[in-house]
Amino acid sequence: MLHDSFSHEYAFMGFDDLSPRYKKLLMSARGAMKNYYDPYKNNMIGASVLTESGKMISAANVNNSSSINSTCAERSAIAKANSVGERRFRAVAVIGKPGNGKNYTITPCGSCRQVIYEFARYSKRDLDVIMSNGTMDKIIVLKISELLPLAYR
Repeated sequence: MLHDSFSHEYAFMGFDDLSPRYKKLLMSARGAMKNYYDPYKNNMIGASVLTESGKMISAANVNNSSSINSTCAERSAIAKANSVGERRFRAVAVIGKPGNGKNYTITPCGSCRQVIYEFARYSKRDLDVIMSNGTMDKIIVLKISELLPLAYR
């Protein structure tokens, strides 16, 4: 999901404000962006999950003309981690460049929030979600419980 403005006031931070581990996680997500597939809107999104074992597993969005059949970067990264046996996470990062040329902070869609929430429960921790615009000067870090306060259980 792309956001230019928010109904709540959030304190944006810059890349230099992140911890070294979160900088590395965000750079991993940024590196995945180059593998995006979205010939229709050209949204370039990358995500990376930090596993409990310290691995960073990243992926990009795969979109097609039927948006219901598209896969967000966040769910792609989680599925990729799960497919290699990594199911316990510490954090998730997402970054992107919208095809419309604007520099929005990227936030997980509702489906991604639910998937992140379920893996947070499995991980027994309230995961940090690092959300960034393409230039990494408007970053928000929130807990998944803050992004999805009434998650389906």
